[in-house]
Amino acid sequence: MSDPSPREVTVSFFVNGLKDVDAIAGTVDLDFILYVSWVDPALAGIPVDERPPYDEDSRKANDERECCWNPKIEVNNNVSLETLWSLYPPGYQGVEDGKVIWGARYRGSIANDMDLAMFPLDSDSISINIGPKDETIDKVVLKIDPAKHGFEGAPGDRIKKSNLAEWAVDVPCVRAGLSGPTGSGNYYSNVEFCIMVHRNFMYYVWKVLAIVYLLIISSFVVFAMDPVDDFGERINICLTLFLAAVAFLYVVGESLPKVPYLTLLDKLMLIAFLFIFLAGVESLVAKNLQTSHDKGKTLDFVCCIGFPLGYFGLNFFTLGMGIRYRYRLINDRTGEEYQKALALDSKMKSVDALRGSGSVSGGGKKGEGGEEGGEVGGKAGGDGGPTLTKAESLGSASLLPAVTRRASSVLNVLSGVSEASTELALRVEREEEIERERVEEMVEKGDVVLGDRADGSGEGLGTKGAPKKRLSIIGSKKY
Repeated sequence: MSDPSPREVTVSFFVNGLKDVDAIAGTVDLDFILYVSWVDPALAGIPVDERPPYDEDSRKANDERECCWNPKIEVNNNVSLETLWSLYPPGYQGVEDGKVIWGARYRGSIANDMDLAMFPLDSDSISINIGPKDETIDKVVLKIDPAKHGFEGAPGDRIKKSNLAEWAVDVPCVRAGLSGPTGSGNYYSNVEFCIMVHRNFMYYVWKVLAIVYLLIISSFVVFAMDPVDDFGERINICLTLFLAAVAFLYVVGESLPKVPYLTLLDKLMLIAFLFIFLAGVESLVAKNLQTSHDKGKTLDFVCCIGFPLGYFGLNFFTLGMGIRYRYRLINDRTGEEYQKALALDSKMKSVDALRGSGSVSGGGKKGEGGEEGGEVGGKAGGDGGPTLTKAESLGSASLLPAVTRRASSVLNVLSGVSEASTELALRVEREEEIERERVEEMVEKGDVVLGDRADGSGEGLGTKGAPKKRLSIIGSKKY
């Protein structure tokens, strides 16, 4: 009878280089290697050179045997990847246990969804999503190789080379989860290699924002001009600056897709348009006030102070939101901003979320890769999903029993110390009470007297006819 539990397939990554992030096409050009291994009991004890073909591509001439079992791992978000090599290295195969190791190197483009709401203070999560081509979650469960990922200095958690001049590369992470459901309602075990990159925004600060700020400051010159005699020149200045700001907006927009929302830079440009427009409106109002009530210059003076304060106040408030978002994204990996950024480019779902909705069932222990996971859902290699940290994605749930036992022992020790301290306090209190009663009884009988010490050093007590002894202080009272 065959084992109904799904087969475990271990995967790992190594990224040779990041080439380009194309926001308009929604793709990333990169070069990476994928390593996959699994154990096939049917191959146990068979020499490597005598094994059946692993797949059709590795079939030798005149070998008509059926191919070995193969999970057929593929890149789910492939756009135009080229396979540079794909092989089953004979020296790494396991003869005794039937272990199979396969590796492939890819170069090309993968799909990449971007959130540009905070552009140019935005970040992008680049994800390489892999999974079996045909085998559902009840047949195959992908497991992250703990020897290659998930610890400091892990060989798989680094980027060999990055050519992204516009982006700063953060530390990668690997996550496990499920994709689906498909049209037939099936779920598939998936693994994602996630690379968070942060845009180097100083280019836009110096080449765009600084110029726009100079344009806006130039528009404030109209408040120093005569509202009646220079009215035409004031309007011409406002129109010229407005057109210049529009030109900057279109230059920046050429490198971005046509998204249905405003980016952070769009908001800053709209604020600039608004204040240039208001400067033109103010020129018209000032002319009329100066002609009718001789108050136009007074309005110019007020606007000369109010416009700069209002413009830069709105700018700093808007930029502050972007800076706050950027800071949290970089410094808090467990924060909401970071998890949303990861989830944007992820096609995976959390196993726990699917269990809660009844889409996937399962239970039991969630050890490494879910080896004792009961039904299908319990074998999904930990919790997985967009909200997982790197440690969780590596099946760190297997550490929970040990941590729980350790915490329990510490609590037991603390509980024992607390009980001992309570018992000691009660004993001291009883001894103090006995001592008080004994001293009071001696005082009543006249065996001792209370008074100042002869040497003036404080109170003392002693027997009649004998020098007073130094008084003992019990609790907070003196006897």
